[in-house]
Amino acid sequence: MTVAVIPAAEQGCRALNDGVILEMITTNDKLDSGLLLPDSAKGRSNEAIVVAVGPGKWDAGVRCPIDLKEGDRVLFLRWSGYAFTYEGRKLVSVRESDVMCVVDKEADVHFEAKKVD
Repeated sequence: MTVAVIPAAEQGCRALNDGVILEMITTNDKLDSGLLLPDSAKGRSNEAIVVAVGPGKWDAGVRCPIDLKEGDRVLFLRWSGYAFTYEGRKLVSVRESDVMCVVDKEADVHFEAKKVD
């Protein structure tokens, strides 16, 4: 899926401090067998595209820059942040620490969170 990244200055909402605004990547509504999944069976995706990055948090009077940039494809903690809709786009605002990794845009990633004993 291709997500059009709108520069932070043009989108009307911007991330603050160590905040990151992500646009959710929608998951497939159909199983390989051809069955359609109802909304109740779909989980919240944890894959997204970075659309805005804050300037970084303050630590001892020094601004610590964020290691993400607009357009990065990331995996983030599934139930973290605040999900909202802005101009018809499904967005979620998270802290930088909620982002687990940056994924190559062409990689076929299947991520499933499991509890480690």
